[in-house]
Amino acid sequence: MFMIWKGLGFLVIVIPAAIYALSMMLLGSESEVLYYWSSVVSGVVIWIVGKRLNSNKKDIVIDPETGEYLKDLREQHTFFFVPMRYWGIIFFVFGIIYLVA
Repeated sequence: MFMIWKGLGFLVIVIPAAIYALSMMLLGSESEVLYYWSSVVSGVVIWIVGKRLNSNKKDIVIDPETGEYLKDLREQHTFFFVPMRYWGIIFFVFGIIYLVA
């Protein structure tokens, strides 16, 4: 079965939606500026969450020939095959560009 996310990669969509909804509830208004600020905040949150999730990997690979322990370098939490922390950068840059424009 084909999935567009791996691990907890679906949080790339859930986090911005939750932050935007929470912002609208607290401020009581809906605007483009609020959307872009939410994108900036979401980018930071997604980057932190993605960095922590992918750095806490417990997978250790043992080389059968030498018996050495090797670190598994595969990303475990992705969305559209892109690691979560990079989505954080994308959301952050998107929000900053539109706030400045």
